[in-house]
Parts: sequence; C-alpha cells; structure tokens
Amino acid sequence: MTTLTAPLTIRIGRKAYAIADLAEASRMVCAARDKSGVGNSRFQTPLIYEGAIGHVSYNGRVWSGLPTQWKAGAVPLFDNGAGA
Repeated sequence: MTTLTAPLTIRIGRKAYAIADLAEASRMVCAARDKSGVGNSRFQTPLIYEGAIGHVSYNGRVWSGLPTQWKAGAVPLFDNGAGA
C-alpha cells in the first residue's frame, strides 16, 4: 500500500471528509456505494485530495489521478481486494 504523509481529504458526493489513509478512503467509498443502491454508471466517482492525488473506483480500489486519466495496466495505489 502507498503511504502518504500529508493530510488527505476525500469528496463523496457533495461532502468532504478527512481521511487517515487510502484504506480508510476505500472503506468509506464502499460503504457509501452500498448505501446508495446505485450501480457503477450512476455512482459519482469520489476524489481524493492532497492537491489532486486520485480517485476511488466503484470496486473500492484507489487510483492515481482523475478517472479520465486511468490507463489499462495501471496499478492501484491501494487494492482493497489484495487481502491486506
């Protein structure tokens, strides 16, 4: 898992939350996704800010950059499915 030292903020919908690390971001997004009851096409991609570090995809993985910058073969900054 990538470790960041600066304070991080995640924006989910219209609300922003302070987060300790990328694992917390993934957990928060998965909880919001499950609570929303909407699918991937309607779930707004949450963004993580330390400047503009990245985003959390629908499956809970944390990626560098904005969703439009994702490229095939990219390695997530945090993989919630990796059994940490």
